Amino acid sequence: MLALELLSVLLLILILWQPRGNRITRAEAVALTLLFVFPMLYLVPLPAELAGSFPGREPYAAGRALLMDGDGSGLTRLSLFPFETESAWLLLLVPIAVFVATRTLDSPRVLRLILLLLAVAALQALIGLLQYGASPGSPQLLGMQLPDVQSAQGTYTNRNHLAGLLEMVLPIALALMIYSVGRGGYTDRRGWKGRLTFLASTRGHAALVYGAIALLLLVGVVFTRSRAGIVLSMMAVLLSTLVFARRIGGNNVYGATGTLVAIAVGIGIAIGLLPVLDRFSAAGAIQDARWTIFGRTLDGIGAFAPIGSGPGNYPDVFPAFQPLELGRWFINHAHNDFLEWLFEGGLLAAGLILLLLFLYTRQWTRLWKGDEWSRFRFVQVAAGIGLLLLLLHSLVDYNLHMPANIAYFAFLAGVFFSDPMADPAPARRRRRRTPNLEDSSHTIEANPDDQPAESARIQSDNGEATLDFDNKAGRSEAMGMDAAQIDQDTADALHQIRELAAKLARRTPRLLLVQTDEASDGEIDAAKLGNLEHRLAAYNQLIDQHLGALLEELGKPSAATRDSLADKEPRSED
Repeated sequence: MLALELLSVLLLILILWQPRGNRITRAEAVALTLLFVFPMLYLVPLPAELAGSFPGREPYAAGRALLMDGDGSGLTRLSLFPFETESAWLLLLVPIAVFVATRTLDSPRVLRLILLLLAVAALQALIGLLQYGASPGSPQLLGMQLPDVQSAQGTYTNRNHLAGLLEMVLPIALALMIYSVGRGGYTDRRGWKGRLTFLASTRGHAALVYGAIALLLLVGVVFTRSRAGIVLSMMAVLLSTLVFARRIGGNNVYGATGTLVAIAVGIGIAIGLLPVLDRFSAAGAIQDARWTIFGRTLDGIGAFAPIGSGPGNYPDVFPAFQPLELGRWFINHAHNDFLEWLFEGGLLAAGLILLLLFLYTRQWTRLWKGDEWSRFRFVQVAAGIGLLLLLLHSLVDYNLHMPANIAYFAFLAGVFFSDPMADPAPARRRRRRTPNLEDSSHTIEANPDDQPAESARIQSDNGEATLDFDNKAGRSEAMGMDAAQIDQDTADALHQIRELAAKLARRTPRLLLVQTDEASDGEIDAAKLGNLEHRLAAYNQLIDQHLGALLEELGKPSAATRDSLADKEPRSED
C-alpha cells in the first residue's frame, strides 16, 4: 500500500507538471474533492468534551481518561482510531490518481491500457486454473496456503477478489469481440466464403483472440468457485449480449438475424452456467455467517449514527458488536462495502455514496445519446457494465477495500466517465471517393438515401467496389437530361463509359478498400492516412486516363453537352 501511495503521488505530480487539458467536469471535480476531504474531517482536533458528546463515544472517552490518568480533557479527534483513518485517507490517493490520469489520456492510449488490463486478467485467470487442484507446496500457489475449499485465486489471497477482477473485465472482452466481428466489409452476403474471408483477415484474428480471452475469463470465474462471481458472470454475458447485439461490428453488419442469434447465444450461455453454479460454487464458514455479520454491523451503524466511528476503523471497533458464535474469528471487514462505509462514515458517507451513484447514472444517459458506436464507445459501455458488476459484488464482499481492485475499478471509472462526444473515431462510414471524369476530388455519399435517384453511388460488397447507376426511364434521364439534348450515339457512348467505370472500380485493390475502411474508423495515423490519400488519388487519375482515351475513340460530346453534364452532375465536398 505504501508503494501504491507513493506512485500515486508521483502520478499526480506528473499530471500537474505536464497538463494535457482539463477533461474532468465540474461535478466530477466536486465529487473527487469531497472524497479526498471526507476522511480529513475525522482528523481535525476538537475539544474532548465536544468529540465525546457524539453517540457511541462515551466508553472510548472513559477509557482514554483512564489511560491518560486524567479527566480526559484536551483535544481529540472524531475518529476513534486516528492512525487507521490516516491510512484510509492515504489509500484514497490510489483511485483518485488513477481516475484523473485516465481522464487525461486520449482514446488510443486508453485502448492500449485496456489491452494491458485484458492481458493482466487473462494471466490471473490462467494462474488460477493452474492452482485448481494443486497440492500443498506447489509453485503455482505462490507460497500461499490452500484455502478450506480448493479453488482458483490467482495472486490474490481470496478467491472472491479474483472473481471480482475477472467479472469486471469480462464485459470488455465480450464488447471488443462483438465489435470486431464482421468488420472491414466482410458480411454474410457471400455465405461461408465471406465468413472464411473475414476469419482470415486481421479483424477476424482479433475477434478470435478477444473471444478466447472472454472464454478464459469465464472459465477462470467458474473455477474460483465464488457463488457471487459465477452469478455476476452470467449477468455480464446477458447484459453484454442485450446491449451489443444490435451493434455487431459497430453498425450491425448482420442485421436483425445476427441480433437474434447473438441474444439467443447469450441467453444460452447464461442458462448453461446455472448447473455450473450448483456444482462448482462453494461456501466457507465466514460466507455462511455473512448475515450475522450484516446484522451486527447494522447495530454498529445505529450506535454511531449520525457520523460513524471514523474511516478505516471497522476492524478495531466491530469486536464490540461481534457475537459469541463468531468469537474465534477476526472479522476484518463487513463483507459488504456499503455497510462498512456507513459504519465508519455515517450520514456523510451515505451522502457521498448517493452523489457518486447519481453521477454514474447520469453518465449512462450521456453515453446512450450518441448514434455512432466506435470501438471506444463499445469499451466505455463495457466499462460501465464492469463497474456495475463489481458494485453488486460489493454487496456480499469487500472488493473495493482491496488495493488492486480499487485501482482497476478507478481505471474503468475513468474510461466510463470520458466524454463520448469527444471520441475522434466514429464507427460509421461517412464518405467514399469515386472515379469522376471531371475531377477526381469529387466525392459522393455512400448512403443512397442521401442523394437523388439519378446520382451515381459507390458501394462496397465483401471488399469489392461496384458503381451502381439508376438507369430507370432511359439513360439520358438517368443523367438528369432530356433525351432531346443529346443524340443516341452520345447516349450509347455514355453507357459504355459507365460500364467501363464499373469494371475499373471492381478492380480496385482490396488493400486500398480495407485501408479506406480503417481510415473511416479512425484506426490509421496521420502518416498512413496521407499515404493512402496519394494512392487513391493515383488510382483515380489512372481511371480518368482510361476514360479519356475511350472518349476520344467514341467521339466526344459537344461542348454544350459537356457543360450540361457538368451542371447536372451532383457533387459534394469531402
